[in-house]
Amino acid sequence: MLSLPPIPDEDAELADAGRLFSWPTVLRVIARVALLSVFAIAIWELGSLFLPGWASRAETPPAAELPSPSPGTGLDLAVFQLPELLPASSPGISRFALLHTTLPERPRFELTQYTVIQGDTIFGIGDKFGLKPQSVLWGNTELLGDDPDMIRPGLVLKILPENGALYKWNKGDGLNHVAAYFHVTPQDILEWPGNHLTAEGVGDFAQPNIQPGTLLFIPGGVREYISKVVNIPRKSPGVASYLGPGVCSAAAGGAIGTGSFVWPVRGTITTQFSPETNHPAIDIAAPLGTSVAAADTGVVVYAGPTYDNIGYGNLVIIDHGNGWQTLYAHLSAIYVTCGMGVFQGGAIGAIGSTGHSTGPHLHFQMESTQYGKVNPLDYLS
Repeated sequence: MLSLPPIPDEDAELADAGRLFSWPTVLRVIARVALLSVFAIAIWELGSLFLPGWASRAETPPAAELPSPSPGTGLDLAVFQLPELLPASSPGISRFALLHTTLPERPRFELTQYTVIQGDTIFGIGDKFGLKPQSVLWGNTELLGDDPDMIRPGLVLKILPENGALYKWNKGDGLNHVAAYFHVTPQDILEWPGNHLTAEGVGDFAQPNIQPGTLLFIPGGVREYISKVVNIPRKSPGVASYLGPGVCSAAAGGAIGTGSFVWPVRGTITTQFSPETNHPAIDIAAPLGTSVAAADTGVVVYAGPTYDNIGYGNLVIIDHGNGWQTLYAHLSAIYVTCGMGVFQGGAIGAIGSTGHSTGPHLHFQMESTQYGKVNPLDYLS
């Protein structure tokens, strides 16, 4: 006997559907879907970071499609590219391009000018321009002669392009003779660009075609100095008449020095003893009016002002009667007279800035008939 399937109970089915779609069940499904989504996103991002090609790069435009800066909108930045490596078979070491370039200083061939200021010395001026102090002297012979103490504030000096000397051409000069005087060759003078000379234009070196008065730079040139002060004997101090009106008459006899020397003044040494620059003395800076003492006992053989071309201003020279003489220059006052005997340590004048000077100081010099001009620092105590 054929039996029919049971008729579904509609009320039971609705009850099962209600259990399937109850709110707790729906929330659990949503939570699981959200958690799976978070995992999927995390895996995607990690793949894009660490597994090139795993994630798409579609959002990044090719390099050729990147926008280029328009003119005038900012600084143009150069694209840096690594240099190509040398083939393995190429010898040597590859060199990378230098990103910083130091441009060398261009050489000078012309003269420049410098105005002396208070406190200047030829040593300091030489340092400013990278020159030896003697080159400052030899570039300004007409102004300074051979005396570095001739500088004074306001004096306009010629500054040489490099170490050497300046020479004003005279009528009858020969190129060989001038070159020999400065211990260089004629070619040294001819080949200096700033002189604007050529062998063809000069012609005969004995009678060169160079106009009198022409200033020529002698690169590397040196010459001997001309001393303007000599040892002045007591019996005939008149030989110093070329110094100025402070010259003395005969002063035979008198006090004899001890042979030892004390400091004439205490102060700061601003210029050292330097035969290379014809400065056979030390310059001692001290306040204006400071008393100056005799370094040793002796007799005054010069007392008074000097001529302007000498530059010492008020000057005292003491002969010590034993071959030694001491010189005291640029004094503001002189307390002694010609032929007067002085004793070691006794006041003979005051610190000043007379003559050619850039500030109050004492130019102190020592000379011996046996040793010549000496460094005072080796003898003062």
